[in-house]
Amino acid sequence: MATARAGWAAACAVVLTVLTSIAGGTSRDVPVPQIDGPWWQVAGNPMDHKYATQKQEAVDFAVWQAADGTWQLWSCIRATTAGGKDGKTRFFYSWEGDTMRVSAVADS
Repeated sequence: MATARAGWAAACAVVLTVLTSIAGGTSRDVPVPQIDGPWWQVAGNPMDHKYATQKQEAVDFAVWQAADGTWQLWSCIRATTAGGKDGKTRFFYSWEGDTMRVSAVADS
């Protein structure tokens, strides 16, 4: 019985070693992102629309570079009056710019 347990323990150790190696538990060169400058604000909480409320929040951002080279940012704005006066609805808001360093160039 002790031999069977020792064999089982050795097999588990081998499996764990292999799985750890596959999962990246061993030392290897892995690229690590580096911040190359100071932080800057890309977008804010737009109050220039007819559904704005003091409680609204910009949430759930997506940023990408479009095929035409412009930078696109979409956000869901919650706690607006878009669906009524209760302020419990959301809508999408977008920004577009030639660079990411321009804030709210073309709002829609």
